[in-house]
Amino acid sequence: MTTKKKRPVDNLKNNQRMCSFTFFFQQPKDVKLTPDDNSWVGAWWLGYFLGGILALIATIPLLGFPRYLPNTRALQAEKKLAKDSVPDDEKPHTLKEFLPSLKSIFKNKVFLFLTISVTAESFETAGATFIPKYIESQFNLSSSDASLYIGGIVVPGAVIGMLLGGYLIRRFKWTCKECITFATIFSITSGLALFVFLIHCPNQDINTIQSPSTNR
Repeated sequence: MTTKKKRPVDNLKNNQRMCSFTFFFQQPKDVKLTPDDNSWVGAWWLGYFLGGILALIATIPLLGFPRYLPNTRALQAEKKLAKDSVPDDEKPHTLKEFLPSLKSIFKNKVFLFLTISVTAESFETAGATFIPKYIESQFNLSSSDASLYIGGIVVPGAVIGMLLGGYLIRRFKWTCKECITFATIFSITSGLALFVFLIHCPNQDINTIQSPSTNR
């Protein structure tokens, strides 16, 4: 499969082998592209297809759970007896009640800062989708190689980070405040590390493009 149009690369679902596959496509006689060419787009959809199948398989064990878990009814009854609990069907859904509720949410510091944290993390994670394209253009790599290198860094880093974080919490018995402080420090550190992508090599001067031609 070939195309002149660049596409977004998902580094977590593509790999070098998938991007070198071709399906039901024959190149024109005057075109001889290979998987090493930057214009080559292999079976980029194959990762999504396999990921969808695995996700469906993972849902099969969930079908074995009952509709309500044990003690669910008791917990629901206990919540109804709480003084600050108001059944949803008794709440007036009007603009007059919306504004005080919105004000209450903004005054909830825990909820507010957790939302900001998740939003910032989403922006940082979303950048991983475009990093392979940046690496591809900076180092003249194919789409599959760039995705493979970035995926080889992101996936093990996420796994090691989660396992190490769980170990540290259990080993030092951190409180919720200590966990948040630790996460904040490392989030800021990793965010500052993104500025390393501003470092780049100067472009080569090409005659008649960046500089005047001397050949008259």
